[in-house]
Amino acid sequence: MKRREFVKKSGSSVLFTAFAGSILPNVLTSCQNGKKEIPQVMPELFDEFMQYDAIGLSELIKTKQISPAELLEVVIKRIEYFNPKINAVNIKLYERARETIQNTNTDSLFSGVPILIKDMIDIGGVVRSDGSKLMQNNIPLESVPYIAELEKSGLTIVGRTNVPEFASHSNTWNELYGKTLNPWDVTKTVFGSSGGSSAAVATGIVPLAHVEPAW
Repeated sequence: MKRREFVKKSGSSVLFTAFAGSILPNVLTSCQNGKKEIPQVMPELFDEFMQYDAIGLSELIKTKQISPAELLEVVIKRIEYFNPKINAVNIKLYERARETIQNTNTDSLFSGVPILIKDMIDIGGVVRSDGSKLMQNNIPLESVPYIAELEKSGLTIVGRTNVPEFASHSNTWNELYGKTLNPWDVTKTVFGSSGGSSAAVATGIVPLAHVEPAW
């Protein structure tokens, strides 16, 4: 079955069984005491596209095996499934992403590949809270050049990731959005201002996420 047929037939569910020895070892593995393990939050089912990194997904789009709009919906479904378990994404930008995707240049490097951005950098028209109640209504008018260039490369911003308040402490939590949990051990939090981004990538929500302040 071609990937486009897979997406079409899957409808509201874009998951399929991951057989041991095939997809599972290639998705999210960690080495502890010489044994490979999967995160506690990982379900028994995976969508096909979790096998691909950002370049691989871009190639699928360029070869018309999946469209940017279809891939975006796949990632949205991942967020809706995983985020209640780990709280990595504090601001969802689904409608903005759906609008942006309409003008995606499929010849660009990362044509239509979804990405998550830390809640510590200006995106025009989007709340930037820095994880603080003092900033929860702060909406920059314009994106910083970093974001403009990122979107020019074809990446589609689908949400913001959780951060410590003003990056003032090590654990990724704040009073506004709560704590981000470690997908490998949900009894623990994650570390630093890039904790939300790291947890999202480790879980397989997106193949890459913003990790630097990039003021």
